[in-house]
Amino acid sequence: DEYTKFISDHGGTTNAYTAAEHTNYHFDVNWEALAGALDRFAQFFIAPTISEDGIEREVMAVDSEHGKNLSSDAWRKSQVSKATANRTHPWARFSSGNRETLFTGPKAAGADPRVAVVDFYNAHYSADRCALAVLGRQPLGELEDMVRELFAPVPNKQLPPPSFASDMFLPEQLGVMLRVVPVREGQSLELTWQVPPSSRSFREHPLGYLSHLLGHEGEGSVFALLKARGWASALWAGESGGTLTFASLFTVHVDLTEEGERNIRRVAACVFSYLGLLRAPGGISQAVHEEVRGLAQLQFDTRDKSRPLTYCTNIANGLQLYPPQDMLPALYGVPRVFSPEAIREFLELLTPARVRLFWISKSHLKSSSHETASSSASDTAAAATAGAAAATGNGADDVSNNNGNSNSNGNGAVLLTEPIYGTRYDISPLPR
Repeated sequence: DEYTKFISDHGGTTNAYTAAEHTNYHFDVNWEALAGALDRFAQFFIAPTISEDGIEREVMAVDSEHGKNLSSDAWRKSQVSKATANRTHPWARFSSGNRETLFTGPKAAGADPRVAVVDFYNAHYSADRCALAVLGRQPLGELEDMVRELFAPVPNKQLPPPSFASDMFLPEQLGVMLRVVPVREGQSLELTWQVPPSSRSFREHPLGYLSHLLGHEGEGSVFALLKARGWASALWAGESGGTLTFASLFTVHVDLTEEGERNIRRVAACVFSYLGLLRAPGGISQAVHEEVRGLAQLQFDTRDKSRPLTYCTNIANGLQLYPPQDMLPALYGVPRVFSPEAIREFLELLTPARVRLFWISKSHLKSSSHETASSSASDTAAAATAGAAAATGNGADDVSNNNGNSNSNGNGAVLLTEPIYGTRYDISPLPR
């Protein structure tokens, strides 16, 4: 089309991507062609054509991308998490889509994909929900005038902010173990909790504080203990799944040795015991906060120069989450305020009763009684809810009283099959 041709003719590139809560459209171009490129770019948000041919081309591109993800254990595990989440929450949906879910399936059901796209555009695309970042050699005043003139016609529908009334996970979907069969060799343990969105506490950055301590590799750390016992080869901790406005997912990931897998409950108990130490009187330290702040500030001050396109993409995303005056330090995780209360609020949520513990290993194929046919999405969700209905747990002992028996979930367990990626898994309450 004219936009793509113009950008290409002037030495640039175009692209876009979708995340959980936003879509980002971006381009780069020779600086002297910026005005013409922005003029064409703005038309997408003023008078988009949304042609049937264009939709089908994009569906094919999405389907091709999905095909590349089929062998990715990260994507596969993520979809298992969604399949066992609250079905009424949008997060539980298939996030990337494919030709079947976006085109052929709706058509077979009598729906028109183009009408669906137009309805989505009308419902969500509005100037008051957009953020724009422009970088150029032109003087700042000239860039501002250019943006005001070209983007003023973008309709402002005065839409309310999106809201999510339900939680990502129901109570019975917490305090559970999910055994997942990966594509690649190796075994790992992930402990994941839903916590309040980190974007609301960017000045205090409590997740940065906890990530620093739980992911530390020095003497006295969780990893140092697990490595000394021969149970782990790597460990990281931090926010996973991207920055969301309705919740955050905090994860501790441990790459297990074979001996570590045989002692998987003791590995989990080490994490919970360390969290208990942090919750104890004096466990939250301003000295640690200053260390976290100093390291983050140093990384911010000495970071490599970004590509202009990458920089603008990050800025546009950040404007959706943070006030402009706070955006850059927030994007780079620089805490501004020491708040023991904010840290403790998150700490109190990191318990066995609220964890979703992923045990990822091919050994589950050996301990299952037989292989099952692919379950439907509703069967998968129903089984997840039923399997988690008795989930409980209040302390480290809840996950450590099986003497390291990695089959305590029960030999003979039947594995379900997640229908989109074909991942084998099961879900059960954490043992008391």
